[in-house]
Amino acid sequence: AASVPDLLAGLAAGLGPAVLCLLLVAAALAFTGRPTTLRGAAAGLLHGAAHLLLAVAVLRVAAVVTDDLPGGWYLLGVLAVVAAVGGLLGAELVAVYLLLADRVGLNSNELFAAQGIPDAKDFLRLRVDRDGDLLVHAVGVERVPRHWRVREGSPTSGERLVSDDGPLRAFLVEPPVRVARRAPP
Repeated sequence: AASVPDLLAGLAAGLGPAVLCLLLVAAALAFTGRPTTLRGAAAGLLHGAAHLLLAVAVLRVAAVVTDDLPGGWYLLGVLAVVAAVGGLLGAELVAVYLLLADRVGLNSNELFAAQGIPDAKDFLRLRVDRDGDLLVHAVGVERVPRHWRVREGSPTSGERLVSDDGPLRAFLVEPPVRVARRAPP
């Protein structure tokens, strides 16, 4: 029967809920990558507060929707609704945060990492040379194949997929980086 303001007040009613709220806001601040700047602090605080408000709203809706369930089923119903609806809306809230944060110069890498852009793929090739140094090659591919066919091989090699789009055109994104082996202490 608690209202949304009662639920919000309950977040600070005890040490446990208050610590969890502070941890959530601290995580949102750290997620910005720049929590010490005004822009980063504002974005992190708003992001954390939005998640807290969303959690309270979802909990309230779950309690109302499952109100007719008897005894222990009520708790299971609330947990199921919170997990399903809260998970979906929480993910959407993060997506909206990333879109808005990118516009102010925050979390651009996280925004683009989640996109399913098929082309412009890069990977690292690592090689340890005879001296024990690590040589890192950043290799890029501008366009990935889109059409494939099955090439039958010998019985030991099995079937393999072969690109019908022609060979891949790989290039070095930047010059190789050498990481020198450190002598043991």
